[in-house]
Amino acid sequence: YREQEFASAQRSRPVKRIDDVITLRLAQFPEDNGPLAHPVRPESYMTIDNFYTATVYEKGAELIRMQERIVGKEGFRKGCDLYFDTYDGQAVTIDDFVGCIAKANNIDLTQFMRWYSTAGRPVVHVETSYDEVTKTFRLSLSQRTKGVTEPFMIPLAYGLLDKEGKELAEGVFLLKENEQEFVLKNIPSKPVLSINRAFTAPVDIEYEYTPEEYLLLMQHDTDLFNRYEAGQQYALNVMISMLKKKETAVDDAFLSALYSYLTEAERDPAFTAKAIILPAETTLIEKSKPADVFAVHETREAVRKAFAQKYQKELASWYEKLSDINPKATDAASVGKRALKNALLGYLTLLDDGKAAFKQYQEARNMTDRLSALSFLMNTGSAFAEEASDNFYETYKDDHLIVNKWLMLEGSALRKDGLERVKKLLSHPAFDIKNPNKVRALIGGFSRNTLAFHALNGSGYAFLAEQVLKVDKLNPQSAQRLVIPLTQGEKFDETRRRLMKEQLEKINAVSDISVNLKETVSKALRDA
Repeated sequence: YREQEFASAQRSRPVKRIDDVITLRLAQFPEDNGPLAHPVRPESYMTIDNFYTATVYEKGAELIRMQERIVGKEGFRKGCDLYFDTYDGQAVTIDDFVGCIAKANNIDLTQFMRWYSTAGRPVVHVETSYDEVTKTFRLSLSQRTKGVTEPFMIPLAYGLLDKEGKELAEGVFLLKENEQEFVLKNIPSKPVLSINRAFTAPVDIEYEYTPEEYLLLMQHDTDLFNRYEAGQQYALNVMISMLKKKETAVDDAFLSALYSYLTEAERDPAFTAKAIILPAETTLIEKSKPADVFAVHETREAVRKAFAQKYQKELASWYEKLSDINPKATDAASVGKRALKNALLGYLTLLDDGKAAFKQYQEARNMTDRLSALSFLMNTGSAFAEEASDNFYETYKDDHLIVNKWLMLEGSALRKDGLERVKKLLSHPAFDIKNPNKVRALIGGFSRNTLAFHALNGSGYAFLAEQVLKVDKLNPQSAQRLVIPLTQGEKFDETRRRLMKEQLEKINAVSDISVNLKETVSKALRDA
């Protein structure tokens, strides 16, 4: 939490918040949804090494942030001052910290402590109504959490916008019951609701928006996170609909809405860079369980390509305009423009087989531009990709940190020959199975390779299981983290679920695996 706040103060707070929530959703939400779900403060474990997790760290930061929203910034500072005055130099617990926040603000946070002791996260269902006569807006909020009956204490920042995008009201709801109604008076016209602003609470929101309401929020919400979030949810709805109907045609209204973000390009390029990127395949898989991962990949690529084709001239124009920034500048404005330029390059690469990306790679005068270009090239599988990859390694082969970036790009490149490439790299001078960072880069990168890791013949799963057992002999902590993609079979179709389970059973049958690996695999098999 402290690191996030520091980084927010150095750059754009909304953009940093977007980054943090992206990380939370990619790393922690899958933990919550799978067999390895655990509380932020686990009550029991076989080995504590297994709890250097996104739940403990990233979700743990969210719980601190929620307390700040519940008591306000001044109240939170008062609580922190009391905490340090009382406990400086002592061994303390979460209870001591939360107790000081509560005492300093004369508030009972006993209910809030459920967040620390309960695995999973709530789903908050929202229903609204507006009375034209009394000018009253009502919100009915209900919460549910798998396996839990007692309600959480959930702060939800909100805003109300009129049809022109003008803000009518804002504040924070504090949801404490399983079902609760909130009434807002003196609302002059039927509003559009902006809920869970700045991602106040790590929950899933269920609320039906129309495409027109999404567009209004994308263009006018005063909370930049929710302006971004509206586009993400709109995109997810479009892609899930395409998956269900097995369609390849893309909703033209959505493409126009996505392009509307570029109206922010001059004012806030860093925000625009985040906003025009579609939700990750991992997120789409979570939302469309049981998922056909190849269909998920093809659907997301179809939307990306349709956007690039429809606005090719405009995207190319913006890209050229942003190519003149000082390559060495590190001020916030330059960093934002560079981020947007590379986001645009990702779209343009879909249309020219990597020509623009290769040109940027060759002319790049900073690592951000060079790595971005290389990452896009790697997914094309073109001759440009091979030349750039070879050049990158030869240029930086003496810098181990940069070489690890290269190994990660090689391992995660979305190509059907990914497994063969990774197997060859196991004997490459750049790779050392005794080095955890190189293992995480190459083999961990491969487990994020949609096309190769999830091959229907199970070869990707078998390869990962084989490497997990080798690494376990050298570094049990690394092996435990490496095996996690095999524990998430419940997200996928029956064939892939069965193939993953088979590999977990093979690992579990090995008599001398580490406690770290045994705990994770046995939990996954118990729920498989």
